[in-house]
Amino acid sequence: MIQVLLFKFAQDQVSLQSANGSLSMTTQHLDAVRDTVAARVRRFVVDFVQNLDI
Repeated sequence: MIQVLLFKFAQDQVSLQSANGSLSMTTQHLDAVRDTVAARVRRFVVDFVQNLDI
């Protein structure tokens, strides 16, 4: 599931938009994009792990 929240602030007004969706993949599709996806999320995973309180 993918969820996206967008906030737009302007002086005294706030605009909130929300969207979500889903994605299904076969193992063949996943194998084809595995390295690209891993490269794109790597910095977020590293940041998450570095901020764990252990």
